[in-house]
Amino acid sequence: MKTANHITVSILLVGLFMAADAQARSHQPVRRGHPTHVIPTPRPHFKSSVFIPIVRPPVVTRHIVTLPPRHTIVMPAPVVIHEPTVTVWISNANGSMNSVVLRRQGLWYVGPRGEHYVTMPTQDQLRPLYGLDCGPVEAEKVSVYITTDNGAMRLITLTRTRDGFLGPKGELYRQMPTEAQLRMVYGR
Repeated sequence: MKTANHITVSILLVGLFMAADAQARSHQPVRRGHPTHVIPTPRPHFKSSVFIPIVRPPVVTRHIVTLPPRHTIVMPAPVVIHEPTVTVWISNANGSMNSVVLRRQGLWYVGPRGEHYVTMPTQDQLRPLYGLDCGPVEAEKVSVYITTDNGAMRLITLTRTRDGFLGPKGELYRQMPTEAQLRMVYGR
């Protein structure tokens, strides 16, 4: 019973709103060929002692905001700072490679053992101090020193086979491995 009463009241209210809307539109003159924008003022509707104000939503106006163009900022060219260290690679007699890290100290290049060079030293200048004298490649066992991540020197013994060089962990290298290849496996 309550639901029927609610439906009846809802239908009556919708009818009242429609009647009020029709009444509000009937007072506005309509010109043919021109769009009509009607914004009626709120008017009370009286019927059987029920006061229902009729209110239209406000008209929303959209504004387009444009920003002024941005100014271009020109930055000066960056200052080039030379690296404080330089790495020189040395080719050893057995085909392996060693790296020697030199520090820049003013106009000098300083080696890992503290020796000073006026100009950038060549491989031939660094090989007597930092190169490996491993003997010929034909030897059955080849010993190579590598620098580990913490800076220590580690001896790696490779065995020459018919297919290449075999490392201590059983890995096979087709050619004599470089220090960088060995450091990935044994330098940690």
